Amino acid sequence: MFYQKMAVLCLLSLLSSSALLAEENSIKLEELDGNWHLRSADGKSVRQARAILEFDSAKMHISGFDACNKISGTLNASSENNMSSTLIATKMVCRTQKQVLASKALHETLAEGFSVVHASSNGVDGILLKSQHHQLFFKKMGGEEKPKAWFEFDVDLDTDFDFGAFDFGSEDNDTESNQSKESL
Repeated sequence: MFYQKMAVLCLLSLLSSSALLAEENSIKLEELDGNWHLRSADGKSVRQARAILEFDSAKMHISGFDACNKISGTLNASSENNMSSTLIATKMVCRTQKQVLASKALHETLAEGFSVVHASSNGVDGILLKSQHHQLFFKKMGGEEKPKAWFEFDVDLDTDFDFGAFDFGSEDNDTESNQSKESL
């Protein structure tokens, strides 16, 4: 009897700690808004496949590129982080095995239904879409500071620009070029 009570207490303790861990990693639907780059599918790197998902929580819409085709669909949420989507897609052929893997895993995950949690992979923060058969890790795109250009200038479009300050002619001193410049 004592061992049964201890087993029940241990089980309850384990379940409550699992629930707390799930709450810490859970993600709100609005946090998904934006573009996400698929980095790995079932532990295999698929970065070069360039699959991208865009979530729009306000419209409950998902779109993007599955590594081979443009995709679009309605996002169906059964709870805060359990969702599914039936996708429509163009019908282009995948060129590489990584594209085939990324495309297939993405379509199956979205159709089966998936949960979303915060995750980290190889030091990169992102999200993990988990379905019955797949785990897809995505990194948020954008948001980083863009590199500054090596040149910067301001242009006032309301002001006339004096092109006469520049010599667009060749360095040849032919008489026609010189006469044109003098007439300006």
